Amino acid sequence: DGLMATHDEETKKFFKHSSVRVLLCPRSAGKRHSWAKQQ
Repeated sequence: DGLMATHDEETKKFFKHSSVRVLLCPRSAGKRHSWAKQQ
């Protein structure tokens, strides 16, 4: 399931040799956008 139980490690391995950049970051609920959303 990965570190965050979201299959994150599987996703990272799947895209390893592609142009896709996988960012593993925790999600937090709330009104403010997460760091990833702000980028």
